[in-house]
Amino acid sequence: GARAARALALVDELLAPGSVIACYLSTAEEPGTLGLVESLRAGGHRVLAPVLGGLPDGRPRHDVAWAWYEGPEALAPGLWSIPDPTGEALPARALAQADLVLVPALGVGLDGSRVGTGGGWYDRALRHVRPGTPCWALVNDDEVAGRMPREPHDRPVDGIITSTRAVATPGP
Repeated sequence: GARAARALALVDELLAPGSVIACYLSTAEEPGTLGLVESLRAGGHRVLAPVLGGLPDGRPRHDVAWAWYEGPEALAPGLWSIPDPTGEALPARALAQADLVLVPALGVGLDGSRVGTGGGWYDRALRHVRPGTPCWALVNDDEVAGRMPREPHDRPVDGIITSTRAVATPGP
């Protein structure tokens, strides 16, 4: 859709071909990313996706993990119906390879403030982003406000992408 087109335009503007982009894999209720990550991969970029499902032995996963997106056929239903890549799980520090991070949000402020789902997964994950790497939130237009409540552990985003606009924020 229009949001994915705006995200692809941003990638073309900010990054060289073959760059690494970290992007969440959406549920049915979130702004869709499955077509976006497939377009990024088809365009020659490498995509890191979060791994939220259990460990191979069935125990719950408590640590942040990532895997390379290898196509829709390499996804399995994960925690809370979030698609999980089935490839090798990489440690949290793998996020340092990303040249751009696209994150989900329940709400985001034009000041860069971001509210997630409350579990703190992305707040923990984003500690591993390379300094200077842009982090943009993909949201619906009605999820954008002037500002959102901010806790000390919340990492601001550098920009917001909706179906009608892509706007930079003051960032971190």
